[in-house]
Amino acid sequence: MVAKITKGSSASGALEYITRHWKLKPMESCMASDEPDLMCLEFDAQAKMNPRVEINCVHISLDFSPEDKPKLEADSELMKTIAHDYMERMGIKDTLFVIVRHNDHDHPHCHIVYSRVNNNGKTISDHNDRFRSQKACEDITRQYGLHWGESRKKVNRERLRPHDAAKYHISDILEVVVPQCRNWEQLERTLTANGISVEFKCNPNTGERQGVSFGYDDGKENHVFPGSKVGKEYSFAHLSRSLDRNQKAYEKRTRSIEVQATWANPIPPKEQASVLEEGVGMAVGAVGALGDLFQTHAPEDPQTLEEFDRMRKKYAQKPRRGLKR
Repeated sequence: MVAKITKGSSASGALEYITRHWKLKPMESCMASDEPDLMCLEFDAQAKMNPRVEINCVHISLDFSPEDKPKLEADSELMKTIAHDYMERMGIKDTLFVIVRHNDHDHPHCHIVYSRVNNNGKTISDHNDRFRSQKACEDITRQYGLHWGESRKKVNRERLRPHDAAKYHISDILEVVVPQCRNWEQLERTLTANGISVEFKCNPNTGERQGVSFGYDDGKENHVFPGSKVGKEYSFAHLSRSLDRNQKAYEKRTRSIEVQATWANPIPPKEQASVLEEGVGMAVGAVGALGDLFQTHAPEDPQTLEEFDRMRKKYAQKPRRGLKR
């Protein structure tokens, strides 16, 4: 088993990504709702308990080897148990979290999203979290008799040169982050929050973006790679298409939610009648007000009524000054 960790200042992208596939519901959650939009509101509310924590959301992907698929399918609770064990070893407790299992790849995997601001407003430390995560994965793999993840089997990261290790690290981050972003600005912010720098190559005449490079500082050296060197799917052109697809998928999903909400909450017949009556009442009131405005106020005293009528007739016979029609 291997774990991939990404961090951000909002849970919206991660929650949308982990639940949007086939409208998946959480395998385990402490949230009041299983709808992404409502869960995001809960995360935002908890983050406000400690606004000093800018990077307040963490997304972790736990990837298992395809060889572990029969074992995980035979015991439906095993993956959830392992996810909780991992969280315990990483000190993730007393906070909002959601765990969702995905089946969109050959290898079994699940996603964990949690708030770094716990239920008491205190910060969950992320100090040396990547080293602690590696240790936790190794211990869990041995304890549960699992196989090493596919990427771990192919490449022994510990024996790589620093330059190559940095490239693999950038690739790991991009693999998790790109599906969560809908434009370059969002992608750049998320990568920066995860220690990856972004630099664009622009046309000197038009200023149009034509290429992109990613950098990672391992503490000894800043390693920079063109996107295409990290992976062909991470070239500027490929990433632009991926971000555009993500945006269109998001818009389609948003429209669908709005339509469903409209059909799910129509105006009841009684309320429709109430609205109609209110509108009619307002119209009648307006007409009444106009009538009051132009009403001739006759005196209520009977003794002066005759005098008032005489003056009214005299005034009506008096010629008017102004435009002739």
